[in-house]
Amino acid sequence: MIPLRSIMDIEHIDINSIRATTLEDFKMAFVNVKASVNAQDLQHYMDWNDRFGSFPITHEDLDD
Repeated sequence: MIPLRSIMDIEHIDINSIRATTLEDFKMAFVNVKASVNAQDLQHYMDWNDRFGSFPITHEDLDD
């Protein structure tokens, strides 16, 4: 969304005028985007992965 938000005249946008997403856009998103899964739901997904997942995931893996 960052490249789109940098466009001033959004009503008359052309697909070719949207710049490519950069690494800096992703870094900015990591700082600004909030978690969308609460701790209880996350534990539910972790439990599911322990039972049915292809490989183990630890809480330390999620901290990266």
